[in-house]
This record gives sequence, structure tokens and C-alpha cells, in this order.
Amino acid sequence: MVIGALMVAAPLALSLPGKATGADAMNTQLSPLFTAKTVAGAERSLSTMEAMSTQLTGQMLPALAQMLNMQPAQLNTYLATNFPALASGLSTMPQSMAQFKALVMAFGNSLTDYNDIKSTQFTPIVWTMIATGGFVLLVGLLGAADLTRRRQSVVAVSPS
Repeated sequence: MVIGALMVAAPLALSLPGKATGADAMNTQLSPLFTAKTVAGAERSLSTMEAMSTQLTGQMLPALAQMLNMQPAQLNTYLATNFPALASGLSTMPQSMAQFKALVMAFGNSLTDYNDIKSTQFTPIVWTMIATGGFVLLVGLLGAADLTRRRQSVVAVSPS
């Protein structure tokens, strides 16, 4: 009986029905996006972005500074003054690239796990657990009521 009550109360207390519905919705939304093809495309994009970043900072900006007869620090000041969004993007490029790489790697590393669970619907699992707990609780209550009834009938029949 206690196990049945816990099987009903715990999922409800943890808001599992709502969380399962949210997980199912997210799974449905990710399904067309989270594929081997999109992960491979993201990996190619990452490679292109890394090559671009290296060429931009290692070759193009030094060449631009030289063409403008500026030192690298002067070019940075010029860009910050005249092109603040570009200067800001250049200053955060290493961190942005690291975040993009981590994201692409996480998706790539998780694809097999996602493919294993993408056909799973969590909402029916949670409600099955709650219903099973309700059934166990009901059986326990009926058993306890029957035991009480039997004890009362034994007391009523026993000789005084």
C-alpha cells in the first residue's frame, strides 16, 4: 500500500507528467534537426569558421595594418573607433569559436544517445507508473479493509 502511494505521489510531487510532456515536445522539435547530416554540416561549418578565424587574425588583419602603414595596436584602435561591432566581434572571436566548437562536439557526441531515445514517448511511461501505483494502492486498501472486516467477524463470532 505504501509503495503504491509512493508510486502515485512521487511523480506528481516531482511534476513528472509536465516534464515528460515537455521532453516529448522537445524530442519532436529536435527530431528533424538532430541528425547525422546536420551534425556533419555543423562540423564542416566549424572547420570553415576555424580556418576563417585563423586566416583573418593571422594573415588578413596584419596585411591590412601593413597596407595602411599602421601598427597592429593602431589598427585595433582604428577598427574600434570606426567599426565597433567588428572590433567587438574580433575581440570575442576566440571565446565564440570555443563555444561553437563545444556545442558542435556535444551534439556530435550525443547523436547516438539521441537516436536511441528519439522514438520513446515519456508521457505514457509516467502515467503508466502513476496508474500502476494507483492500482497497487487500491489493492492494498482493499486488502486492509478485508483484513479489518475479517478481524471484526472473528471478534463477533468468538465465544465470550
